[in-house]
Amino acid sequence: MPNQITAPEIDNWLFQCGADRNPGHQPLPLTPESLAVLTEIGNTLEAVIPTKSDAFDRRWEWVSTAPCGTEQAYVDARKDSFCDDYTEQDARENFRWEYPRPVKTYRMTYIRTTVRGEPYDALFMNSDFVAETHNPQTEACRPTDMRPLLSLVLAGAKEAAGRAMAGTYQTWIDAAVPKEERYGLISRHTLRNLVPALRQRFYEGTSDRDVQEFLSLKDRILAGDPMAPHLPSMTQRQYLHAAALCLQASGCGPRDRYAHAAAEQDGLRLTDDMVLYLSHADGRDDGLCRLPENDPDAFRDFCGRKGKYRNSFGGHPWEIRTSMSIEHSMHLYPARKDGSGWCFAVSGKAYTSSAEAMQYVLALRRAGLPVILMDAETIVPRFTEEDDAAVCPETDTLWYGVPERVRPYANDGITLADDIIEESGKKEEIMAKVRWLPEPALIPAEGTHA
Repeated sequence: MPNQITAPEIDNWLFQCGADRNPGHQPLPLTPESLAVLTEIGNTLEAVIPTKSDAFDRRWEWVSTAPCGTEQAYVDARKDSFCDDYTEQDARENFRWEYPRPVKTYRMTYIRTTVRGEPYDALFMNSDFVAETHNPQTEACRPTDMRPLLSLVLAGAKEAAGRAMAGTYQTWIDAAVPKEERYGLISRHTLRNLVPALRQRFYEGTSDRDVQEFLSLKDRILAGDPMAPHLPSMTQRQYLHAAALCLQASGCGPRDRYAHAAAEQDGLRLTDDMVLYLSHADGRDDGLCRLPENDPDAFRDFCGRKGKYRNSFGGHPWEIRTSMSIEHSMHLYPARKDGSGWCFAVSGKAYTSSAEAMQYVLALRRAGLPVILMDAETIVPRFTEEDDAAVCPETDTLWYGVPERVRPYANDGITLADDIIEESGKKEEIMAKVRWLPEPALIPAEGTHA
């Protein structure tokens, strides 16, 4: 992007577009002048072929860069914020950590589609939802003048389209974008051999016996074999017992104050298994804990979202170990197959949940219960180390998984700024082993070549 404003100023705009001003993570409405600039960005991109196009929308993806400015300028811009909890030294350290290179890369995505029959455009920067042409949910909010940021994006779009028409866009990327800000793939086995702490962290809390048993069963797990006869029926008591076995296997003990508080509120008759479930589950159980213990018909109706005990409050009865995000929670589902009966289905697709999913599967199998592992084709290779891990730009946050850009090739990954990578001292060796992915190409539309 042309150098009107620096990366810290751009990032401040992105911060203002986010949750601090808009808890719904939806961009605020634009002033008419800002809206005109946003629309012009889309019109400019019509000169190149969309990166992705289908029956629903057209999507352009391109890369721009911005200078990071000086450390002193960053500090001066924050002088009014200095206090006991945020000093000048803190600001200097933040700048060095956030802007380790003179230039920062921004990945732009512009979507042009229709919503309810009306034209609709949206802009994303580094996965942040920055602006949209209209949204009925935010129309009552005060319009925001985003021309400083949108004008910069427009200039960058013109620059990228011009390079595409001149045939120099990819050459520019190769020279301008450092590897630390690109996407790539690396063999998981190679990565863990270079950084053994990654392997140790993945297996933390497990035993060699568990891992070897799990690997001996991998073919059956991948085939969806429940490894025990299906149950002819299932009851609340059986389900809660299975949930308790899973939680115990992963080291989760009872937390009586949570369980007894829930029991007092709902008038429940507590069992040891229910105490463990209530200690760690999401809490929005839709009435699961109020079911008769040994009534298979009531449990079947509950699973079918009907019956007098189902209250449809929250929809999380099977989330037996909750987390800050659904991505990292653990679920145990009752699965019914017509003609075969019931079994248990364990989820755990998130990288941080894989070892726990293994413990759940083994605990149920050792108890003679039928169990399948959901997303086994993603989870098992993390143990066999026969897959790839993604290497993502340092600016990416991987808490909710890898970005769409690398999802066809890898289900989890690292950034080279991760503490565990920095502490290993193997950053350069890792980069040498990475198979770097090309950036999306920008191809001139017919009749627009320079």
